[in-house]
Amino acid sequence: MSVYAPSAPKPRIRLLSQIEFSEKLNTLSPARRFFYAIVSALTFVGLFVAMIVLSAVLMALLSIPLGAPITAPEQVALMVIPLIGALMICIGFGGSTMPETVLPGETLTRNARRAARGGLITGALVGFFFGLIWGTAIRLHLILQVVIAIDPGTLATEILIFGVAMGLVVAPCFALFRAISSLIGTVMLDWFDK
Repeated sequence: MSVYAPSAPKPRIRLLSQIEFSEKLNTLSPARRFFYAIVSALTFVGLFVAMIVLSAVLMALLSIPLGAPITAPEQVALMVIPLIGALMICIGFGGSTMPETVLPGETLTRNARRAARGGLITGALVGFFFGLIWGTAIRLHLILQVVIAIDPGTLATEILIFGVAMGLVVAPCFALFRAISSLIGTVMLDWFDK
């Protein structure tokens, strides 16, 4: 009987660098490469739609304790539009989840955790600032139309609350998106390479 604990099993799917990924993708036949492109694009679109739905549900749940529950279909549309904008900006700021080089000991799960952590930070910052800008634009539009008259203190508080709410909603959704998207490309390529 050995006094040493058994070593952890080696991961079946190895984390690839950007160059290794491109080289492995280029070894596929043109038909498989085309099918990979279609399936991965549809997967990312599906993941983006799921992220929008999740963020809309979180925003609807968060709006209840804030005293503005969603009651009409128009409110859902007005809530989803800024979420889509914030999430698209997050994706633009996010960058690639695939590492340029792979160090010894790097795994897919560690890369996914790193991508999620970066997504959480990016999502919180982009969501907060996008929420501030969106909230300011909506409130100024209402004031300019003389629809409502709000004192400046209440206006600033509402805009700040909307910015914080957007940051709280966008951050976990984008972190989940980044974590899953960091796995999808490599796992699907391994699946297509068989």
